[in-house]
Amino acid sequence: MPATFLDKAMAMYDYKPREAGELELKRHDVITVVQPGASPGWWCGINESALKRQKLLGTDLSSHKVTQLCGSFKRPLLFPTNFVTSKIVQASFTFQGRQSHELSFQGGDVILVHRRWNDGWWEGSIGSR
Repeated sequence: MPATFLDKAMAMYDYKPREAGELELKRHDVITVVQPGASPGWWCGINESALKRQKLLGTDLSSHKVTQLCGSFKRPLLFPTNFVTSKIVQASFTFQGRQSHELSFQGGDVILVHRRWNDGWWEGSIGSR
């Protein structure tokens, strides 16, 4: 089964919000795109990676605080489209690379696609790998 393209984007650069209602991004963050923003060049979404970071820190955040930091489906936050790419897929299965140039991954991993070759192989990365 091939990988499926998602309604997600991946941050290519860090972005610090300049106004309330904007989403902070760190390079390689995965963002669920909820809707286009009211202005060209902006989308509304939820920063899934920031949400995971908050939970991993063991911080018990109120839903209001999480919404302020990461956004929600009811209140997605704005982010600039030129800071992200939507060329990402979610792996449908686990693959163990057999060569040093092959990327190993687990089913469910989010992969940034760099190139699709004519022979069916794709070139991509997961974070810094």
